[in-house]
Amino acid sequence: MRLHFLALMVSAGLGLGLTGCGSDPIVCRDRPDDTTGYLKPICEHLRSEYGTYRIDPNELEIASIKPGDESLDAFAPYDNADYDWVRLSCCYTGDVAVIHRATVEVVTMRFGDK
Repeated sequence: MRLHFLALMVSAGLGLGLTGCGSDPIVCRDRPDDTTGYLKPICEHLRSEYGTYRIDPNELEIASIKPGDESLDAFAPYDNADYDWVRLSCCYTGDVAVIHRATVEVVTMRFGDK
Protein backbone atom coordinates (compact mmCIF):
# COMPACT_ATOMS: atom_id res chain seq x y z
CA MET A 1 0.00 0.00 0.00
CA ARG A 2 2.75 2.44 0.95
CA LEU A 3 4.68 1.72 -2.27
CA HIS A 4 1.54 2.20 -4.33
CA PHE A 5 0.98 5.63 -2.74
CA LEU A 6 4.62 6.62 -3.40
CA ALA A 7 4.29 5.47 -7.01
CA LEU A 8 1.18 7.64 -7.40
CA MET A 9 3.04 10.65 -6.00
CA VAL A 10 5.93 10.14 -8.41
CA SER A 11 3.68 9.58 -11.42
CA ALA A 12 1.75 12.73 -10.51
CA GLY A 13 5.02 14.67 -10.64
CA LEU A 14 4.91 15.68 -7.01
CA GLY A 15 8.26 16.70 -5.53
CA LEU A 16 9.59 15.65 -2.19
CA GLY A 17 9.30 18.16 0.61
CA LEU A 18 12.63 19.48 1.78
CA THR A 19 12.29 17.80 5.13
CA GLY A 20 13.99 14.75 6.52
CA CYS A 21 12.26 12.05 8.54
CA GLY A 22 9.47 13.54 10.61
CA SER A 23 9.46 17.32 10.44
CA ASP A 24 13.21 17.92 10.52
CA PRO A 25 14.13 20.26 7.66
CA ILE A 26 16.89 19.38 5.24
CA VAL A 27 20.11 21.16 6.18
CA CYS A 28 22.13 22.15 3.15
CA ARG A 29 25.73 21.22 3.72
CA ASP A 30 29.13 22.03 2.31
CA ARG A 31 30.40 19.26 0.09
CA PRO A 32 34.09 18.44 -0.15
CA ASP A 33 33.50 17.10 -3.70
CA ASP A 34 32.10 20.48 -4.86
CA THR A 35 35.11 22.37 -6.19
CA THR A 36 32.86 25.13 -7.61
CA GLY A 37 31.11 25.98 -4.35
CA TYR A 38 27.80 25.99 -6.27
CA LEU A 39 25.96 23.01 -4.79
CA LYS A 40 25.24 24.42 -1.32
CA PRO A 41 23.79 27.70 -2.71
CA ILE A 42 21.66 25.66 -5.15
CA CYS A 43 20.37 23.54 -2.26
CA GLU A 44 19.61 26.66 -0.20
CA HIS A 45 17.83 28.29 -3.16
CA LEU A 46 15.65 25.23 -3.69
CA ARG A 47 14.81 25.08 0.01
CA SER A 48 13.94 28.76 0.35
CA GLU A 49 12.24 29.40 -3.00
CA TYR A 50 10.42 26.16 -3.74
CA GLY A 51 10.05 24.15 -0.55
CA THR A 52 9.85 20.90 -2.55
CA TYR A 53 12.19 19.11 -4.91
CA ARG A 54 12.31 15.70 -6.49
CA ILE A 55 15.27 14.45 -4.42
CA ASP A 56 17.29 15.55 -1.40
CA PRO A 57 19.14 18.54 -2.93
CA ASN A 58 22.26 17.55 -1.00
CA GLU A 59 22.49 14.59 -3.38
CA LEU A 60 22.68 16.71 -6.54
CA GLU A 61 25.71 16.52 -8.81
CA ILE A 62 26.87 18.98 -11.44
CA ALA A 63 26.57 17.46 -14.90
CA SER A 64 28.09 20.44 -16.72
CA ILE A 65 28.79 24.15 -16.43
CA LYS A 66 28.54 26.53 -19.36
CA PRO A 67 29.29 30.23 -19.29
CA GLY A 68 26.28 32.41 -20.07
CA ASP A 69 27.44 33.24 -23.53
CA GLU A 70 25.05 31.13 -25.56
CA SER A 71 21.62 32.15 -26.74
CA LEU A 72 18.66 30.74 -24.80
CA ASP A 73 15.58 32.94 -24.68
CA ALA A 74 14.63 31.81 -21.18
CA PHE A 75 17.95 33.08 -19.85
CA ALA A 76 18.33 36.20 -21.99
CA PRO A 77 19.06 38.56 -19.04
CA TYR A 78 21.81 36.16 -17.97
CA ASP A 79 23.31 35.71 -21.42
CA ASN A 80 26.74 37.11 -20.61
CA ALA A 81 30.02 36.10 -19.02
CA ASP A 82 28.87 37.19 -15.52
CA TYR A 83 26.79 34.01 -15.17
CA ASP A 84 27.31 30.27 -15.24
CA TRP A 85 24.56 27.89 -16.32
CA VAL A 86 24.88 24.80 -14.15
CA ARG A 87 23.18 21.66 -15.45
CA LEU A 88 22.32 19.34 -12.57
CA SER A 89 22.18 15.56 -12.44
CA CYS A 90 18.47 15.62 -11.64
CA CYS A 91 15.83 15.13 -13.13
CA TYR A 92 14.42 13.95 -16.44
CA THR A 93 16.08 16.19 -19.06
CA GLY A 94 18.12 17.97 -16.38
CA ASP A 95 17.53 21.00 -14.22
CA VAL A 96 19.60 24.14 -14.73
CA ALA A 97 20.61 26.73 -12.14
CA VAL A 98 21.88 30.13 -13.29
CA ILE A 99 24.54 31.42 -10.94
CA HIS A 100 26.13 34.86 -10.78
CA ARG A 101 29.86 34.13 -10.78
CA ALA A 102 31.02 36.98 -8.53
CA THR A 103 28.44 36.49 -5.76
CA VAL A 104 27.74 32.73 -6.23
CA GLU A 105 24.04 33.62 -6.00
CA VAL A 106 21.44 31.48 -7.73
CA VAL A 107 19.43 33.98 -9.76
CA THR A 108 16.98 31.59 -11.43
CA MET A 109 16.33 27.95 -12.16
CA ARG A 110 14.81 26.04 -15.03
CA PHE A 111 13.39 22.59 -14.39
CA GLY A 112 13.78 19.90 -17.04
CA ASP A 113 10.89 18.35 -18.91
CA LYS A 114 9.67 14.89 -18.07
